[in-house]
Amino acid sequence: MTPIWRRFQVRHDITFRQLHNTLQVVMGWWDYHLHLFHYGQLLITDDNTLAEWGEEGLRDDTTPLNKLLRYEGVSLTYEYDFGDSWVHELVLEAMLPEEATAVYTPLPGRGTRLSARRLWRRLGLRTVPHSHPRPQTQRA
Repeated sequence: MTPIWRRFQVRHDITFRQLHNTLQVVMGWWDYHLHLFHYGQLLITDDNTLAEWGEEGLRDDTTPLNKLLRYEGVSLTYEYDFGDSWVHELVLEAMLPEEATAVYTPLPGRGTRLSARRLWRRLGLRTVPHSHPRPQTQRA
């Protein structure tokens, strides 16, 4: 199988939940499944999952990336969709200086609907990556 990879930039002070939201957009997913991060033996996910599993770990909505990811080359895993177990390795390739004139467009949070296509337009990019249509839900 050919590896699939993406390269993107985020601020150092976003939370792991915001990183999850970013990954949803970058990968063209719709946030339909549970997720978690593993940093060594440390589990980082939402508080409901931690409580349900009875696990120790960090809440992804309050833990900023820069609390753990402090060195270039450090990696962690991101698992999405526990049924299919899509496991991804995330690597901090570089720590770039923050530019005073840079615009870091905020990504959608929980409860908002912003498709990858609309995000690309918001960023001013003309080439929009192909995305699969959103699955239709059946209503009773």
